[in-house]
Amino acid sequence: EQIGANIRSFNLVLLLFGGTLLVISLILLNNTIRVSIFSKRYLINTMKLVGASKGFIMRPFLWDSVRQGLYAGLIATALFIAMIAGLNRKLPDVMMLAGNMPLLYIVGAMMAGGVVISLLFTTFALNKFINMNSARIHLY
Repeated sequence: EQIGANIRSFNLVLLLFGGTLLVISLILLNNTIRVSIFSKRYLINTMKLVGASKGFIMRPFLWDSVRQGLYAGLIATALFIAMIAGLNRKLPDVMMLAGNMPLLYIVGAMMAGGVVISLLFTTFALNKFINMNSARIHLY
């Protein structure tokens, strides 16, 4: 019973540590995307001044965001596969326990998560500068 309690407390510590790392990585990702959009604020303002619609302004940034999200998903997938291969070499039963289908779900979730997170943060950052008054663009 003592071993079970130790394992549960260790799992809780790992969950808290992983959650903290997730929050920190999301904050860093959000700030990176905001700085990238901030550096293009004059381009966005120029497009607004010549009459471009909101969708026309957002489209190239969102496509770039999707591309970057796919790259992030591919990198995460490569690291995940390398981790599984390393575990499988030390513990051959890992692949038998997991099977192939759950691994495909995890890979798909990583790819979709990279795209969705990137699109979400890019949309928020773009809306800030698209909705900003053109006279105040240099103040920010």
